[in-house]
Amino acid sequence: LVEVPEHYHLGNANVETFMRTVNNDSCWFSCIDIDSAFESLEVTEEGSNLLCFNIMGKVYKSTVALQGFSYSAMCWTYHLRHGLQAALGANFTDMCAIFVDDILVFGKTYDQCMARRRVICAVLRALKKKISTKTPATVTTHIDCVGLEWSSDGVKLNKENEATLRTALTTTPKSGAQLRRLLGSVNFAQGAFPYLEKRSDLSSAKKTLFALVDVKPFRLTQEGRKALAVLANAYGNAPLALHSYGNLISGVNTCWTLIFDASEDAVGGALYRCKGSTSDIDTEDLKDPAKSSLVGVFSKALDVHQRGWAVYEKEIYSVLTGMRKWYRLLVATTKPTTKGDPMAVPKILILTDSMVCMYRWRDFKLPESPLSSVKSRRFLGWCETVASWQALPYVIKHCKGMSNDFADLLSRWVSRPSAPTRPSANDEESTMGAPPYKKPCMMNTISHGANEEDDIKIDKALELTDEQAKLVAEALIQDDSTFQGVRIKDIYK
Repeated sequence: LVEVPEHYHLGNANVETFMRTVNNDSCWFSCIDIDSAFESLEVTEEGSNLLCFNIMGKVYKSTVALQGFSYSAMCWTYHLRHGLQAALGANFTDMCAIFVDDILVFGKTYDQCMARRRVICAVLRALKKKISTKTPATVTTHIDCVGLEWSSDGVKLNKENEATLRTALTTTPKSGAQLRRLLGSVNFAQGAFPYLEKRSDLSSAKKTLFALVDVKPFRLTQEGRKALAVLANAYGNAPLALHSYGNLISGVNTCWTLIFDASEDAVGGALYRCKGSTSDIDTEDLKDPAKSSLVGVFSKALDVHQRGWAVYEKEIYSVLTGMRKWYRLLVATTKPTTKGDPMAVPKILILTDSMVCMYRWRDFKLPESPLSSVKSRRFLGWCETVASWQALPYVIKHCKGMSNDFADLLSRWVSRPSAPTRPSANDEESTMGAPPYKKPCMMNTISHGANEEDDIKIDKALELTDEQAKLVAEALIQDDSTFQGVRIKDIYK
């Protein structure tokens, strides 16, 4: 086995990363296609050992990064990024976005976009890359690139792919291979289904169809026909608004709004860029194109174990999944815009569609030892994830006049694992900030002299003598392992 260096994996072909490089004020676009891209990359003798193929029983080494090798794509992407950065500096992504051998150049004006194209082409020639003549060397307001149509309105499937997918959704598949190709197109165009009642319905439909792909002989069941009908009726090819990692959100004039939902077998959500502050936004504003723009969507099917979760667990898992997906974008775009007042204004609003997600925590009781069940361990893992959100300026709301902090809900479970949480006087107020973790949340701390009303049950097996506690403290001070990216010994010094 060959271990590929981690930095070769960064920035590889990913539509999400590709989209997040294009600024939201871009109005003019141009596409550059590199001809025989992989073959232009020579490899060392050591690298040739990773690019071998067998023909008629003979093993050959390639001296260039041949098409068809996954390692070639990683080497090429790193090589191209490194070359552009060496020539133009680290901010070359302000001029263009890269998807394998396709480069999308963008700009606010025609002249700016054309000038950037000339600069990029000059760098490519210096790198001895051949620019394909099949792609027009024009600058336009609408352009096709990697099967998508780009404009100031956003990005969506191009006309050819839109027509192909529309036809496929209305045609009954005759084989598993045909159904597999259809599902591949649906995965590529998740934003093309704006008329779903719930985002989780997309994964529910896909899961039903995926189960039929490998069935022999192939037969489209009644459930499969219903799933196809759901996709066909929801198909609309709506554009997703452009928004790069460098476009900051003020929290006053603009804010992020995330909505989540869960069904029996899937979770889903959507990310909107809204005009106004988080205190002014409600679900009706998300339906108004003048007030909000859809930036991203996601849906994920639940496995057989997750489908057995309680409703509130699925609701919370949908929030966790969506926040993980857009975490990099949220962190990059909500960083402090002023030095004196860094995080005073909430910039992210999370909306849930179930009161269960908000209040089931209040009367939920765990076994005597919070480390004794699978459910407990899963919740502790979720708490660790939420702890990393403490730097994000967000609020979570269910309806008008009701706001809560998701991290605070989880932190209550950590601090009071078996006792119902008493109502807070601040339940009607928006809360924001870090959960009150005094120590890493995976540590089962013992609170001596606790109030008897709290009824906290302590696991007797975890009580330590003074000598044992001293040994544990010494071990923590020397522990090089990390929690949330910080070494344990640095936390306890």
